[in-house]
Amino acid sequence: MKNNYHSTLLIFALSLTTIAFANNIGGNDTCTGAIDLSCGDVYMGDTADNTDTGGSAAPDEFYKYTGDGSLEEITISLCSDITDYDSYLRVFTDCSLTSEVIANDDSCGLQSEVSFLSDGTATYYIMVEGYQANSGMYQLEINCVTGLTNDSCTFATPIFCGDAIIGETTMDTDSGFNESPDEFFIFTGDGFEQEVTVTMCDGGTTYDSWLRVFSTCDLNNQITNNDDTCELASQVTFESDGVSSYIIMVEGYQANSGDFSLSISCSGPPMPPPNDLIENAIELENDGSGFYYTDENVMTQDATAEEGSTMSCSLDGINGVWYKGLTQSSYELYGAINSPEGIRAVIFFTAPSLNATIDELTRIDYDSNPCFTGDAAVAYIGSQTVFYAFVANMGVPTNIDISGATLGIETNLFSGFTMFPNPANDFLSLDNSNPIEQLRVINVLGQTILSKKVGATNTKIDISALKVGTYFAEVTIEGSINTYQFIKK
Repeated sequence: MKNNYHSTLLIFALSLTTIAFANNIGGNDTCTGAIDLSCGDVYMGDTADNTDTGGSAAPDEFYKYTGDGSLEEITISLCSDITDYDSYLRVFTDCSLTSEVIANDDSCGLQSEVSFLSDGTATYYIMVEGYQANSGMYQLEINCVTGLTNDSCTFATPIFCGDAIIGETTMDTDSGFNESPDEFFIFTGDGFEQEVTVTMCDGGTTYDSWLRVFSTCDLNNQITNNDDTCELASQVTFESDGVSSYIIMVEGYQANSGDFSLSISCSGPPMPPPNDLIENAIELENDGSGFYYTDENVMTQDATAEEGSTMSCSLDGINGVWYKGLTQSSYELYGAINSPEGIRAVIFFTAPSLNATIDELTRIDYDSNPCFTGDAAVAYIGSQTVFYAFVANMGVPTNIDISGATLGIETNLFSGFTMFPNPANDFLSLDNSNPIEQLRVINVLGQTILSKKVGATNTKIDISALKVGTYFAEVTIEGSINTYQFIKK
């Protein structure tokens, strides 16, 4: 059984001597049993009989520290003669031990020491372990530096969308650029790209101000800056990538300083297109002779990622939008995207109904209608058939064109037309009240398989040599053409 010793510092008025009292603690060889630390605490312990919870292949013990609401610089040190092994210190944000704040191996000989900034509210978890598989006795001490101000970029105050802050720069130091004192704030996004505006234009700034935004605390990479947006007050706008941190410097024109008010606003998370899910597919209307639909400035990259696969094409994880329709005659379907970038595709599918789910779709098997990728697609489809179109363009907003041109205009010339049986095995019979001039059989690749001059109201064609699949019969009557889909069994 291990013993941990907690040294309580007692200051005697006469002798000013610090005395350490040891207490039996135990139980902190897992993060969930971490011992609470306070500024100035000293602990002694031994990791030899502990378990290994991660990091190096060494046994470890855990402590945790939560601030008192103010910004502090925290130093955790094992730099004592009592620490008798090659130690290692790590600091985490939670007990998952996946988000490491800082770590150190050898700060003082073989001993470890770390310093980090506490925001005053978060809890930090400290792991005491060894280099490689080392273990042994240690003494841990925690010291806190309080009274920190954000006139140094190192101690920049975190700021979030919607925050409003009142401050004063007169007593601050000057970190560079104009000869004026300055204060620093730090903004980190919420995981999505957004436009961020930082403004001092609400009337609470009493001096000639200046705003600057940087990507790092060395202040070498300035993203944007502004002097006078609203009279003598400043305002800047920049694009956040959603993950990076941005340093905001509040300073003055020349050597000016004074009271300021600062607020930050952010554009909301991107709104997905209304047809980003198959159940919200836009239904395309037609007048009987076809249709043409243009969807402008579609933010397909903001669409909800698909979950699932069609019968012949996986869409899982792809951001795209949906269109659907019901053909009134045989169509040549065409779809295209403008400004293509990144993962992109236009794909046509057939479906059993206008309320289909992804797993009910079947990609139209045609060379110009691939599963991925392509800036445009072409596919042929028969009369009275439900189709869906899926369009993805992961990089930029795009205009989308979807059209369906009839392969033949149904008139009185075809009013009595029949084609049977369908599906067919060996022979296909065609019959019409008006003479059929010519017949072509076309496969799904658009290739002519056979062509026949008929000159009669009916004909019978031998399809026994055709492979099993879908075909189109292109029928010409008095110069007009209609195309009918049939299936070879």
